[in-house]
Amino acid sequence: MLYIQKGEKSRLPKQYRPINNLCAIIYDQLTEIITEAHYHQLVTTDIPIDKKNQILVQEVQSGKLHALDWLAENKLDKELTTVLTKHIVLSLLSDFLNFIFESLNNAKNGKFSVAYTLLRKPLTDELLLFEQILFDREDFIKRFYHQGQPIDYDPSNPKIDKRKIIRNALSIIKPKLFFSE
Repeated sequence: MLYIQKGEKSRLPKQYRPINNLCAIIYDQLTEIITEAHYHQLVTTDIPIDKKNQILVQEVQSGKLHALDWLAENKLDKELTTVLTKHIVLSLLSDFLNFIFESLNNAKNGKFSVAYTLLRKPLTDELLLFEQILFDREDFIKRFYHQGQPIDYDPSNPKIDKRKIIRNALSIIKPKLFFSE
């Protein structure tokens, strides 16, 4: 639907169609993470209940206690970080993909100002959140869940050093492109 086939009518100028189609392919590949069974391990986490972590199991099963609170009570910090990271990343990815879809669709239909506007949030806000998680997910989860103050991780916070966050993320992925500040 986003991919522009040869001969298909589109208001997107012909010179931009190849990059549009590359974006459509990347969009499809990212969507597979959410929809395909192959990526099931990215959306689920199994935590065996043993003698060490049986505190408040009945409360969770009855719905009186949230599973995240149960993990915290049982001091399962690694598991809590894993569960929250998966949930946050998948939620961000879903939102990211919705904006990208609408942007590509609007570009295809010639609504360029809307298309560019729709790119702002995923490429500025959500990408910065992904970068924070990539660099140090334990620190991000500490700020997100344990401290619980959005100002500590919110991309709109002017006190957040965005360049440092980007540099940190790039230090992990080590792209073969040259970036300058």
